[in-house]
Amino acid sequence: MSRSRSEDLRFGERLALRVIDLISTLYLGYKPPVNEEAFRTLGVRGYAKWSGATGRTMKVLAEGLGEAESQFVIGFSGLWLGCGYCGAGHIHAGNLIIYRDRDALTPLDDATLRELYDTPDSEAVARLHELLCAPEHARLLGLITRLYELRGGAEPVTEDDAYLELALSCWDWVTECTIVVGLEIPFESVPPLTPLAKNRKLLRSYAEARARESKADTEGE
Repeated sequence: MSRSRSEDLRFGERLALRVIDLISTLYLGYKPPVNEEAFRTLGVRGYAKWSGATGRTMKVLAEGLGEAESQFVIGFSGLWLGCGYCGAGHIHAGNLIIYRDRDALTPLDDATLRELYDTPDSEAVARLHELLCAPEHARLLGLITRLYELRGGAEPVTEDDAYLELALSCWDWVTECTIVVGLEIPFESVPPLTPLAKNRKLLRSYAEARARESKADTEGE
């Protein structure tokens, strides 16, 4: 049962949290700020179940939809459910994978995500159609818009739909813990929520590419 944020963790939970934070730092390259809230909401055993289920779901989605596409699907599952932390972090990871593998940038940078997050859902979907209108984004746009339709009650039909439903159901559970942080944290401060956060060279190169893009856009105005 969830407890108040002001309520201290129990002694055993604090010890377990220190271990989990250390493991997270070694494996992911950062300490997730949601860990403490997850322990408070779920307890130690519940956290272990939550973390394991999330990891297995991410693997299934990557195998079924593609490594980059799965991160965008997870990110928008969180975003549609109101968690900016999940949205920013997983979409950041998807952007990094596309930049790494395809030497390309999507239109979904942090500022754009904040705009989408602060926009009513139906208007955000229309905005996504504008942003992702290029042919190379067709697959990504199709997955994100179908995700929105399924969240709204559409019946699953295709194999992709089954993966999208899985993402929605899993992150509906995940956001019980992450949404508290997700409502407060600046998008630009959220790391990619995968081990890619340890790849400092990739992070630096991606940031520089975004800066060049922003400069070119400003000069072109």
